[in-house]
Amino acid sequence: MKVRAQQNDNLDAIVYRHLGKSQGYLEIACELNPHLMHLPIIPIGTEVTLPEPDNEKISVAQDTLQLWS
Repeated sequence: MKVRAQQNDNLDAIVYRHLGKSQGYLEIACELNPHLMHLPIIPIGTEVTLPEPDNEKISVAQDTLQLWS
């Protein structure tokens, strides 16, 4: 997936914004974007390649807890 950097973005922030978490995905994004590794802040509009989300690893809580009746 290709996305564009926004103001004051770093790779971790981009991964988190688009994939919801960075653990595991950040390492893959670093491999896909070696040209960005030396930049603390990615310039606005820079194209960044992100891994496709792995929907099988996303778990949703099946049980709900009612706090008020």
